[in-house]
Amino acid sequence: MSRTIVALFDRLADREQLRRDLVEAGVASDDIMISEAGSDPAEAAVADREPRGFFDWLFGVPESDVAYYRSGLESGRTLVSVRANDAQEERVRDILERYNPVDIDTEAGRAAAADATAATRAGARETEQASVPVVEEELAVGKRAVETGRVRVRSYVVERPVEAEIRLREEHVEVERRPASDTTAGDDAFKERSVEVTERGEEAVVSKTPRVKEEVVVRKEADERTETVKDTVRKTEVAVEPASPDPKRR
Repeated sequence: MSRTIVALFDRLADREQLRRDLVEAGVASDDIMISEAGSDPAEAAVADREPRGFFDWLFGVPESDVAYYRSGLESGRTLVSVRANDAQEERVRDILERYNPVDIDTEAGRAAAADATAATRAGARETEQASVPVVEEELAVGKRAVETGRVRVRSYVVERPVEAEIRLREEHVEVERRPASDTTAGDDAFKERSVEVTERGEEAVVSKTPRVKEEVVVRKEADERTETVKDTVRKTEVAVEPASPDPKRR
């Protein structure tokens, strides 16, 4: 991957020697750009710039270094930009350092301090003022749902004694001895005989059938009411009074 290394010089006595040192380090001559006063610093950028600008991705400062380098060129300094790959980068930086480039970080810090001092001095010549905010609370009434009660309906089983009457039929066998009406007996009179009579009766049979007698309906209704909400709001008042009495004013 290739990148562009930029250095700014107050005085670059031997530009051609610097170019030769860079070429000997393996940098192509077309990848070396030396810009002097009056030239456009944009010429030092390579063709494949990144979207945020050439200096932005190199230094991490959005476009601010572009203005810094342009200002350096306008003040008579020399700008050197070198396109180098990863293997050449350290060697290129060493070569540029030998020619005493401007320490950008130090100089930028001094410029920022000077600007801050100038701004302070300029502010001292202006009318001093301070502001005291006047704050007042506004009452905003909203509403939220809360639980005000609860009704639970449950069913359970109970037993109660019941009784009912029913008529049941029963059979009984009776044995009766009575005189015979015909006294004549046949030849089979002495044969053994057996007669069976079955007694029958009825018993109660219980069956249960569930039937719905009634139902319990649970529902809820909603209505609205108007409630007056009372509270307090705060606000600040501003009182203007002299910090110290003026002896000349009685």
